[in-house]
Amino acid sequence: MKTSAIYPRKRIYEQIILVLLASAIPLFSFFHDLKAQNNPAVPVLSHLPEHQKLDHLSIDSLYKLGLSEKFNHPVSSKYFSRGLQLALKHNDLLNIAQGHVHLGNLNLHYREFEAAQKHFRLGCKIAKQHRFYLQQVDCLNGLGPILIIHNEHQQALSNYHRALKMARNLRNQAKICHTICQIGDFHRLQKNYAHAHEYLQKALGYARDFQLPKQAYQALAKLGILYADQKKYQSLKQCGLDALKIAQRLNDQVILSRAYNLLGIAFFNLEQFDKAIHFYKKALDYKLLTNDFDRLVILYHNIAEVYRTTYQYEEAIDYFKKSLLYAQKRGDLLASGVMLRNIGEIYHLQKQYKTAEDYLKQSQAPFDQLKSFNELCTSYKLLAKNYEAAKNFEQAYFMHIKYKQAYDSIFNNQKSEIISKIEQRYKDEKKQEVISLLKKENKLQEQKAKLQRKLRNIALVGLGLLGIVLLLFFKHYKLRSKVLQQKSLLLEKENERHISESQRLAIEQKLKQEENKQLRLELDYKNQELATSTLLIHQKTSILGNIQQELKQFQQVDPNKWQVHLDNIQKIIKENTDLEQEWKRLKVHFDQVHPRFFNTLQQQYPHLSQYDLRLCAYIRINLTNKEIGRILGVGFRSIQVAKFRLKKKIGLEKSQDLSEFIQQV
Repeated sequence: MKTSAIYPRKRIYEQIILVLLASAIPLFSFFHDLKAQNNPAVPVLSHLPEHQKLDHLSIDSLYKLGLSEKFNHPVSSKYFSRGLQLALKHNDLLNIAQGHVHLGNLNLHYREFEAAQKHFRLGCKIAKQHRFYLQQVDCLNGLGPILIIHNEHQQALSNYHRALKMARNLRNQAKICHTICQIGDFHRLQKNYAHAHEYLQKALGYARDFQLPKQAYQALAKLGILYADQKKYQSLKQCGLDALKIAQRLNDQVILSRAYNLLGIAFFNLEQFDKAIHFYKKALDYKLLTNDFDRLVILYHNIAEVYRTTYQYEEAIDYFKKSLLYAQKRGDLLASGVMLRNIGEIYHLQKQYKTAEDYLKQSQAPFDQLKSFNELCTSYKLLAKNYEAAKNFEQAYFMHIKYKQAYDSIFNNQKSEIISKIEQRYKDEKKQEVISLLKKENKLQEQKAKLQRKLRNIALVGLGLLGIVLLLFFKHYKLRSKVLQQKSLLLEKENERHISESQRLAIEQKLKQEENKQLRLELDYKNQELATSTLLIHQKTSILGNIQQELKQFQQVDPNKWQVHLDNIQKIIKENTDLEQEWKRLKVHFDQVHPRFFNTLQQQYPHLSQYDLRLCAYIRINLTNKEIGRILGVGFRSIQVAKFRLKKKIGLEKSQDLSEFIQQV
């Protein structure tokens, strides 16, 4: 049984990479903190009683304990917070800044972005005031990923370059290399792959030149992600092999696990599934030695994806459930929802539709809580497919409706993001133009100063040689200064004129926008009025028809006594249900909203009847077949036949949609 229709390879790849990226953003904090693992003070401190750890330890010791427990979020946070409290109590400004750095990195790793941003900004403020440049570099680098998530891309890039400048002034090679990696990763996220490759290669060369193995591994890992984005899987494999060599030399469990995971991703996308399983399980063996639940979620997920791709569904379900368990332990709603949905998908493929339904329904709760419309959209679509396969067409239809609503929300969000990106790009371009103009102005000023120095030297030499030459030169210089001044005044006036013209054009544009907005509101109002008139006609016709039916029945009871009155009532009812008169009134409203609609149809298709034109009008205001049938007093099938005949009269192809055609008239 093939699964390509439900699980295209591109989607599987994207899920694995996206999960990898979600945990790769805070990767930098670990390279900074790994020194604590080799610190002999940490194991001794970790075996002390709990009250001694918190009450009798130094700030530095608490921070070291926090670093040693970095995979245990509550415990690590407790140590860092206690250390920060002591630093505040003793007014130890350096350790206050360092405490905010530690807490910022920890919250960033666990994707608690608001808390991370708060700590980084406080740390940056203190570090800037007291010139703690190393902590300021860490805070600026930590704020970068958060600003990217908030679509403040230019500010993020500015922070990275400020951090790089400070790191170079400090001559801290590890920080320089790490910051260059961050800039490269920034360009990768912006899909500027050429710049990303340039920076990451630069970081890798820098790390190798200064013999920084951890930073070299970081550069290789980010290069691997870049190659994965570009679908250069052979290059990704080579990065994984190089990273593995470094990890083996360092004999570090954390980066060994990540290197094997990187190789697993490479072989998975190269469709060498046995090797992919081998490397993923090697990564899992090392990761089980730590408490890093985040990576365990990813590794179990990746192994499950390989089994799902190779149709080994029972093994896939087993590993997805393990991934779900760790995601729930970690409190990761997004990962929990994805795992529940993946399990439901596999049960659907196994035709266990009830079990699939239960898991797919469970996946909706975390996505609802996160307001993740993309994920909700996928869950609704799969639920609809599952209901359809189980012959529960009513629920399938209901899920299709929910899918469409979620899809519309995604479209609106994407539209807002696109507008935001366009605005940001416009601001960036304007900023670059200003910078370019300032550079040109500086260059002109330098040239002018150089010329003045030259002229002054010539004047001094000329003064000793000949007074007449000096006098002529002085007159020439004054004349030149006057000309430059006049040109400067002319340029200022021209600049003022351009500014005034720009302001005038902006005002005109705003007025036109307001006018267009008013016209759109009027059009919406008239459309509503037209739809209301149509429904009133339908309601009136329906009521009068019911009255007529009741009177007919009453007529059969006693025809001799009430015949004359009944004839008059039936005459009135007949006059009120005259569809032609109602159509004329509707047409008057319709012509006001769409003045050229009927003229265009009659000119292009003169053979259309009044009934055809009426049908076109109802289609134009988006009435359904059922609503049109009620208005015209005919059945659903009759409307379908009428539309088919109308399509033939207009001369449309079978593949062309009649409603779309009429909407464009």
